[in-house]
Amino acid sequence: MPSWGDTATPSGVSEFRFIPPCSPICAKEVPTGDGWVHEVKFDGYRIQTHKIGPRVVLYSRNGHDFTDAADA
Repeated sequence: MPSWGDTATPSGVSEFRFIPPCSPICAKEVPTGDGWVHEVKFDGYRIQTHKIGPRVVLYSRNGHDFTDAADA
């Protein structure tokens, strides 16, 4: 994976765009095999973080901008 540092912008990236996440599906049994990755669901927010150069934008799982809500 390339290292872009704190201020460089990856080539071809000029704006922030929300990426719709995959939605979970119900199943009677947990799938097995090498093609599956499982994630534990903890209570809380799911946040998508985008960073271009020094700018950071946070999106909720529904695509709402949460950047100002995470005043750090």
